[in-house]
Amino acid sequence: MKCVNCGTDFEGNFCPNCGTKRPDEQKCPNCGAVLSGADNFCTVCGFRLNH
Repeated sequence: MKCVNCGTDFEGNFCPNCGTKRPDEQKCPNCGAVLSGADNFCTVCGFRLNH
């Protein structure tokens, strides 16, 4: 998992670098594909995501 706040790779529920909580599963609002927390665009349909 990549932290959505600082970009650190981590496993678990909280980022060890900045303490940000791991986001719940996120889905693309356009096509419903499961996304990683750090994506700026959906990898399935290309929809621009707002972070």
